[in-house]
Amino acid sequence: MRKFSLFIIILFLLPFMLFAGEHPSIFITSQEAAEIRASLDKYPLLKKSFENLKTQTEKALRQGIEVPPPGEAGGYEHEKHKQNYRDMQAAGVLYTITGNEKYAQFVKDMLFAYAEMYPKLGPHPLSHKQRPGKLFHQTLNETVWLVYTSIAYDCISDWLSADDRKHIETNVFDHIIELFTVEHSDVFNRIHNHGTWMVASVGMYGYVIGDKNLVEMALYGTKKDGKGGFLKQLDLLFSPDGYYLEGPYYIRYALRPFFLYAEAVERNEPQRKIFEYRDGILGKVHYSTMQTVFSNGTFPPINDASRSMDVRSIGPVVSNDIAYQRYGANKNLLAIAAIQDQVILNKAGLMVAKDMATADVIPELAWKSVEFTDGHDGKQGGLGILRSGTGEKQTMALMKYGTHGLGHGHFDKLHFSLFDQGSQVVFDYGFSRWINMEPKFGGRYLPENDSYAKQTIAHNTVTVDQKSQNFGNRKEADKVAAERHFFHAGGDVQVMSARSTKHYPGVQMQRTLFLVDQEKLTQPIVVDLFRVESTDEHSYDYPIHFHGQLITTILNIRPP
Repeated sequence: MRKFSLFIIILFLLPFMLFAGEHPSIFITSQEAAEIRASLDKYPLLKKSFENLKTQTEKALRQGIEVPPPGEAGGYEHEKHKQNYRDMQAAGVLYTITGNEKYAQFVKDMLFAYAEMYPKLGPHPLSHKQRPGKLFHQTLNETVWLVYTSIAYDCISDWLSADDRKHIETNVFDHIIELFTVEHSDVFNRIHNHGTWMVASVGMYGYVIGDKNLVEMALYGTKKDGKGGFLKQLDLLFSPDGYYLEGPYYIRYALRPFFLYAEAVERNEPQRKIFEYRDGILGKVHYSTMQTVFSNGTFPPINDASRSMDVRSIGPVVSNDIAYQRYGANKNLLAIAAIQDQVILNKAGLMVAKDMATADVIPELAWKSVEFTDGHDGKQGGLGILRSGTGEKQTMALMKYGTHGLGHGHFDKLHFSLFDQGSQVVFDYGFSRWINMEPKFGGRYLPENDSYAKQTIAHNTVTVDQKSQNFGNRKEADKVAAERHFFHAGGDVQVMSARSTKHYPGVQMQRTLFLVDQEKLTQPIVVDLFRVESTDEHSYDYPIHFHGQLITTILNIRPP
């Protein structure tokens, strides 16, 4: 009878403790840490990345623990909680690599401070109609906190006593999991980058504590029916080419949860073959994102986007190293790594640093012309990029003819921009906000983002009757897309063409862009043919936001 009872207990516990095992396991292992220690003096980029992380963390240790009450977005308290999760992750990774217990002690002390405060917190008082976290004004920031802190907790878990773990999990993590999976379950199941961060954070934590239920919820949604969760995010947020419907700027931010959680899945459940899912969609995501960048590594400011964000931000660093290791070495990814000048401290970063050190010549970025489909089915227009030349002197013409892009989308179909000789010549306005500037509405989007930055006239495309496309109605804009006409790359004359037939009632528009680079030309030239047809009379404006001076024209331009 005793043997039978013991068997029943083991069988009952097995599904819930399936992943409990050696720590750390979701980002770095003890074996990888040993390899990094042995390689620090061999590979300069690895050494530089390690020393930079160590310097940052030593500063945090000197400053001591501070866990302030919640504050305004972009304010001191907000930024301090962000710095805390970065410092905890860094300290956890450094403890794993060096074995120095002062780093583990720092993470423990920080988590104990949060354990004292977190159970007493209610919804953030300054959410301004956003879904409130408790530490932050929106749940998005809270999910990022959990992603980073899960890595830190994983790194020190075996160092902590059982009582320490129980105290931290009961007073911090249990509250956060309930916040995400119960109070904000609709966000958890939402197909959106906020949902991506939320499912990734819960799934990563689930692996750390060996909770199969949390991992299954993260993969398939709170009801585990496949209508939400990580896999549905991969199904619906990207075209078959890997292009993200909100544009490069926002996938640049979401690359972290996609790749960090996929890495955790692969390390703990390799049988799921997550990096092969949907024909290797994560690899396509990284490549399509990196192939949109200007030759200096800056992302084109499509939709709500900064005009200065580049591949040096942490999301692309994470995805570049993991993609390089999981999908194979590539010269352009090595060129991206050279621009980034840092690697993550695990086996992926080690591989990149090794190849950088042993390469005869560090390659320059040399992406070719490319077209990406848009929409999860690949049938909702696309994004075309024509390129001539290599390196920083490359000329790049981009045209947007895809979906609207959800809440961060702009009314800008058939918009084009031009990058040449290291700068944006015909530029996109991007967004209207001051990120993390507390006096500027906490760094949130300003009213001008809706009144101007999103509107058609702020872009390089035709405006009809002084109105924006779809009359500035986002819900209507999300229902339609522009249409691909043709795309031809290669040779000294490259061309792309697209149509917009559903953005102005009764108006048919077609734009055809040529990028011409022939021997008799001192520089490549762009030829822009824009056809607008309607049976009714309309007024048309053809704005070109040109960073330069108009030198000559065959048109007789005069004031109205």
